[in-house]
Amino acid sequence: MEKPPGKKLLLVVNVDWFFLSHRLPIAQAAKEAGFDVTIAAADTGLSYKITDAGLRFVNLPFLEKKQPFFSELRMIGRLKNLYKNLQPDIVHHVTIRPVLYGSIAARLAGVPVLINALSGLGYVYTGNSTKNKLLRLILHIMLRTGLKHKNSALILQNRDDIELFRERNIVQQVQIELIRGSGVNTDLYKPMVAEEKRGKAQVALVGRMLRDKGVIEFIEAAKTLLEKGVNADFHLYGAPYASNPTSISAHEMKTLTEPKGIHYHGAVENIAEELNKIDIVCLPSYREGLPKSLLEAASAGKPVVATNVPGCREIVEVGKNGYLVEPRNSDDLAEKLELLILNPELHGKFGQYGRRKVLSEFSEEIIVEQTLGLYSKLMSEI
Repeated sequence: MEKPPGKKLLLVVNVDWFFLSHRLPIAQAAKEAGFDVTIAAADTGLSYKITDAGLRFVNLPFLEKKQPFFSELRMIGRLKNLYKNLQPDIVHHVTIRPVLYGSIAARLAGVPVLINALSGLGYVYTGNSTKNKLLRLILHIMLRTGLKHKNSALILQNRDDIELFRERNIVQQVQIELIRGSGVNTDLYKPMVAEEKRGKAQVALVGRMLRDKGVIEFIEAAKTLLEKGVNADFHLYGAPYASNPTSISAHEMKTLTEPKGIHYHGAVENIAEELNKIDIVCLPSYREGLPKSLLEAASAGKPVVATNVPGCREIVEVGKNGYLVEPRNSDDLAEKLELLILNPELHGKFGQYGRRKVLSEFSEEIIVEQTLGLYSKLMSEI
């Protein structure tokens, strides 16, 4: 794209660590392309990594912690003031709360170009309680209001979410852009030659420790297989996330993973290194945008098992790079995991196919190019 001298890009994300794991390459590429880039997010102690990368950072602690509804609405005014002060040419919101409140604030502040990116629709869409239905109704009303910006785009990561937004008439079709995920560093996540054949199959779930990620089903499936005498170890990598109501506490995780053969590692600094020790990666989530953990696993040449839900089924091709199972069904999950554990000759075949799929569809370079192309397109319409 042509260099936009002096053009200001403001990326607004819920928390610093999510920006670092999902949007840092886009911000760096935008800076290299000539944008003046600022990141606004809640600082959980990792903002120094953002400034060390040569990017400006604004701490917005209210973006992380959910508050009573009418207190939440005050975020619109706070964000509007921020946008008026910084005068960005493009505001790019990422995750549901910045999109929800920031899109309305951007319209009120007269931001020239608005991009909203939903990396997933969250726990509000995974349950059918009366509360969830009411929250979805409120969410749709607010989204319709904020997404009416005349020079804007809504980035969705999978075809199921696009169909949902069409059916609910939340946004005009012309505003929707399909950009599938956050991209994978395929140089970092790549197949490694095992030094020696492992005696036991190593199976892992990588993600935040949330019920909606299928953590309970994974543990139940692991217990079923261990009781049958299947020769495998089961690992969980990731931290709880207290801001999500489906989070499982560290204490509960310790209790749940007491049985021999089930190991909880918490958050790890270098998941790429850990994947070298793993044979099969699993994500029995209830709903996703496009799960980066599955993409990283596939890029690393691992067979994957995931639920047949939005986001996951964009990645898994049954019988080619893994298997899909029914959500909330630990028996189906155990059956497919056992199939892979007992047939190690499938690992290489599935892993090679998954690696090729990531390289051709989901690499970091592809996602960065698509995103910067969208910036250029909307900037040309000012």
